[in-house]
Amino acid sequence: MNRAVDFFEFKEIEISKIAISHLATSKTKKSKDDLYYELEASIKEHGLLQPIGVGKSKITESSSDFQWQLLWGEKRVSVFKRLERKKIPAMVIDRVLSEQEIEKYRQLGHIKKFSFEEDDIWNVIKEPYLIHGNEKIVADMTGIPFKLVRDTIFSKSVERTEGGQDLMSYCRDIGTPNNISKKIFNIVYNHENQSVNLLKGKELANLLSSTDQNLINKIISAANAYPLGSIKEWVADAKELKKNKESEVGLDIELIEEEDYGLLKMAAANGLTVNEMIRKVLKEKLVTEGFLEEE
Repeated sequence: MNRAVDFFEFKEIEISKIAISHLATSKTKKSKDDLYYELEASIKEHGLLQPIGVGKSKITESSSDFQWQLLWGEKRVSVFKRLERKKIPAMVIDRVLSEQEIEKYRQLGHIKKFSFEEDDIWNVIKEPYLIHGNEKIVADMTGIPFKLVRDTIFSKSVERTEGGQDLMSYCRDIGTPNNISKKIFNIVYNHENQSVNLLKGKELANLLSSTDQNLINKIISAANAYPLGSIKEWVADAKELKKNKESEVGLDIELIEEEDYGLLKMAAANGLTVNEMIRKVLKEKLVTEGFLEEE
């Protein structure tokens, strides 16, 4: 049994090629409809959190229609069919199993939670990601949870980036939150030579670790808007943005940080306050659309 477990391989397989025995159906006190509804809602929201298990058997060897025998996960397969998915993530044993082994794996599937490993996920999502370049599309195509897809793609990006792992390790060592560490990585990443500016990244991590959250968001916004700027310039812009935000009177508009920053720069370039800039742009738009006569 232990030897056989080592042959598990993570793959995305065609649902139409899976043979389902009534023995693979789990027994439960809940009604079948309730279970399918709950699982379908979960998969729609989060993706497939646990892969199914399949192997080869006498049935698949003698059939031209089926390539795999389901070991566990009958409800997951059924929900994927209801959602009109063509493929499903699976733990695969690519050899013919005896009836005794099939039964043992069915029992194993009920008591053991098989999880997605990063390399397994990457092997499945690599090709569609290179084609589409969109994490959400890849998650929808494969059924793998969006967060796992996103985190795997980022992790692989760090691995192949010069200085990437050093920067992320440094951020962990000084206690930088993971979401902030990722933003630092993206800010100092150089697409041309697939490297990060390690010194600048560390300096930014040190700064953000001793800065209040409100200013952190504005520094990150300034850095994203002007990535070639210096950290000193980002901090100056962030403080100006914060000061401008606090002094706004009569402006009942919720803007995201990037819009705030862009509006501030636009106003400064025109020698106006933010409110004056908004009025100017609005007036020009109203005149152009014919809703206001030009003075």
